Amino acid sequence: MKRIIFLIAVCALFSSACGEEIRYVVVEKDAPFLNDDIDSGTTTNPGTTTDPGTTTDPGTTTDPGTTTDPGTTTNPGTTTDPGTTTDPGTTTDPGTTTDPGTTTDPGTVNALPFELDLTDIPAGQHIRSDGTIVDMPAFRMFTNAVSSLEFADCIDFGPCLVAQSQYNAPGCVSVLSNAHQNTPINCVKYEGAMAFCEWVGGHLPTEDEWEYAALHDGIEERDVLYPWGNEPPEFCVHANFKGSPSPTLFCGSNGKIYDLLNADVGQGSSSICWNNTLVRGQTPTGLTHMAGNLEELISPIYKTADETEQELGVYCPIYKLKGGSYASPAEDITIRSHRELMACSYMDSSRYLTVGFRCVVDN
Repeated sequence: MKRIIFLIAVCALFSSACGEEIRYVVVEKDAPFLNDDIDSGTTTNPGTTTDPGTTTDPGTTTDPGTTTDPGTTTNPGTTTDPGTTTDPGTTTDPGTTTDPGTTTDPGTVNALPFELDLTDIPAGQHIRSDGTIVDMPAFRMFTNAVSSLEFADCIDFGPCLVAQSQYNAPGCVSVLSNAHQNTPINCVKYEGAMAFCEWVGGHLPTEDEWEYAALHDGIEERDVLYPWGNEPPEFCVHANFKGSPSPTLFCGSNGKIYDLLNADVGQGSSSICWNNTLVRGQTPTGLTHMAGNLEELISPIYKTADETEQELGVYCPIYKLKGGSYASPAEDITIRSHRELMACSYMDSSRYLTVGFRCVVDN
């Protein structure tokens, strides 16, 4: 420090000799192209005040060991650290607050015009008829078969088209009639059932899923014949099937027996029971009409149209149906039984009067 004062004093006395040197120092100090030559340990350290990559480095502007230690009251890394208060990944992360898969997923219940009535089926093991053991994940199944009202909503608001979804024949439940809103839809085409299940975020059940759900009691799979157990089915008590004690008696839509010879056959009564009827025939988990009423489509297609053409000489897909219907005898409404339906375009649509479906929704 004394040397600097002495030099200034000398130069003041001999300005003619030192003036140029002083001007040289001033000019050179301010010249940007000499910044790299300036001692980085001085107050003009380029890594602190002029380095564009570290201009706002909170830890280098002042010696952290001095009285202006940035780690104390003036540490800019505390109040202005961009990774703390303005981190865009915290407050505006689109995957957190505005993730479209969370609030607007069309496969959720909120996107549908009706609330899904689903039954939880726990994970476990399913024993097939041939003894093969299959590990089953947890899933949810429609508690009831798909109703006329639900199917009508798919036509009005979803991808289902009447011509491609349902056959038209006397006895087919009309999606246009208010009288049948809680009646399971019948005369359904495979394509229509697939479209509906995909619309609600699910799929047609496989044979394993269908049997596993019918056999499960909420804890494990049972070894039983019918959804309710091994007790023989009682007509219009456990199931709506071909077990009437008289040819004039039938199980009405409200789950009560009617006699065609009597005048008490109410308006709108039919051979298809409404959903949530015949509660004694439910599974322990609450699934209804897994035996009788309407037989149900499963996936995949048992045999494609191309396969049948090669084997049988006809171009018709063959579907598997589970559960039996109001037209099935007792031996055909067991859980393990199934029926094969050849769906040829030239065949009479009345063959599908007994066909309905329900969906599985993944957890």
